[in-house]
Amino acid sequence: MKNLKFNRLALLSDSTKSANLFEFQNGRNLITGTANSIGKSSLVKSLFWALGCAPIVDPAWTALDCKALIEISVGTDSYKIYRYHDTIKVNKNNKGF
Repeated sequence: MKNLKFNRLALLSDSTKSANLFEFQNGRNLITGTANSIGKSSLVKSLFWALGCAPIVDPAWTALDCKALIEISVGTDSYKIYRYHDTIKVNKNNKGF
């Protein structure tokens, strides 16, 4: 059975002119925070959203109008998935886009 591995997630907001890059290590990754409302759930939901899901997110997050680029691997294949609104583009093994 092939394993899905999250490698990297880049989020970009043109409306706030801000961005963030999250890199995931081999094995388990622990997402922690000292308080509520600092983005732990938003990070996880962003991973699902970049893959094409429609998680319920806070309206403040929706207002950021984010673009996402996620890098994943499935077995020996690598994928880059770009999402903005309902547009999703997939690049497999550096072919495409």
